[in-house]
Amino acid sequence: MALTNTHIIVACKNNQLYKIRYQHDKPDEMGKISYLTQPSQQGSITAIATCLKMQIVFTASSDKTIALWKYSINNFLELDFIQNMNDDILAMDAHPSGFYLILSFNSHLRFCNIIGG
Repeated sequence: MALTNTHIIVACKNNQLYKIRYQHDKPDEMGKISYLTQPSQQGSITAIATCLKMQIVFTASSDKTIALWKYSINNFLELDFIQNMNDDILAMDAHPSGFYLILSFNSHLRFCNIIGG
């Protein structure tokens, strides 16, 4: 689960991502659930990180992969890339700028530069 300014992003057992609106400025949309993406990672989602400025979402999976998702024009998430890791990712967080990602593993941390275009 991850928070944005207006939504909660939730990963389900079937690896699908959903967003739930919680901002009170639009009461008629409060609690609205939207489908975000098809599952692309083989294992269960173990961590989610969001970046509001870049409108991207990172997911970590028990299959030792990290996926970067970008919002498409129709407000769904499209897979941008998947990176394989050597160890299980326990937690992660994105810098608000969207240019950095920190990953937590069992015995170490990894700081990643995100290069996009």
